[in-house]
Amino acid sequence: MVPDGCGCCKVCARQLNDDCSKHWPCDPHRGLECNFGADPLASKGICRAKQEGRTCEYNGRIYQNGENFQPSCKHQCSCIDGAVGCLPLCPLEMPLASLSCPDPQLLKVPGQCCKKFVCGKGAKRFGEVSFEGRETNSNELIYVGKDGHWKNLPAWPPLFKAHSVLRKCLTQTTDWSPCSKTCGLGASTRVTNNNPQCKLAKETQLCQIRPCGQPDFTKLKKGRKCLRTHKAQEPVHYTYAGCKSLGKYRPSYCGSCLDGRCCVPLHTRTLAVPFRCPDGDSFTRSVMVIHSCQCGPAHCQPLNEAAMHPHRRLDGDTHKFLE
Repeated sequence: MVPDGCGCCKVCARQLNDDCSKHWPCDPHRGLECNFGADPLASKGICRAKQEGRTCEYNGRIYQNGENFQPSCKHQCSCIDGAVGCLPLCPLEMPLASLSCPDPQLLKVPGQCCKKFVCGKGAKRFGEVSFEGRETNSNELIYVGKDGHWKNLPAWPPLFKAHSVLRKCLTQTTDWSPCSKTCGLGASTRVTNNNPQCKLAKETQLCQIRPCGQPDFTKLKKGRKCLRTHKAQEPVHYTYAGCKSLGKYRPSYCGSCLDGRCCVPLHTRTLAVPFRCPDGDSFTRSVMVIHSCQCGPAHCQPLNEAAMHPHRRLDGDTHKFLE
């Protein structure tokens, strides 16, 4: 979605070879512009790649800057100024387990390109509790009896369903996962059913343990091996996907050690931060705020981040392949 020629509304960006106009602009993120030809008074044009955009070579074929193509049934790719960015068309992550599907599996289906989610067979067990019988609805309340079996509660009138879920729901929330980056902006996730539907859902928060750069160990006191947790010297804007936070903050960062130990957050809280983009769009993201950190060899990652794949995927990620 991009602003139209008037700058008042969001419209779907035109792609390569699509008709375009001042009110229907081309996709600037893929290096496209509306080509009106030699007629200066023309009101309609065709989306073409900007002249400075480089072409891409992929599997022996040449693609124009901004061109979309599908090299296989599993990926949708785009040529972006000499680099090929691809998005998966098949599901990659397993769905969360539920009462109706406690053992989801991703299996290959004959005649289909993508694998399909299926529920494992057998008794549905959660710890020492088993569930047998018909499937449950997403908003249905379940009671565990003394015999360790799941039982359906009587149905509530539709008017009181939401209230009953809030009143009867046993809130369950996992701890936040470690930040996906040891420096710079990363992501952390958790699973919770703390919502009006009482359904397990994945939540994501942005996190930054420390800025990237060489730590200043000259500030270490005599006999010390680790830099202490410290605040940013000046209030700063959080930046994410080219957008800035509306307000300024003084985040705290974990220190670093000289003796091989690694420092990670110990006590944190989650803050809802509103962002605004250059095109006028706005949104809110959860951001981790560090209160204290702990250091030790057990907190070090086994492999260097540069040699590992990303730990967390954010919606809209485009993976670039230059080869």
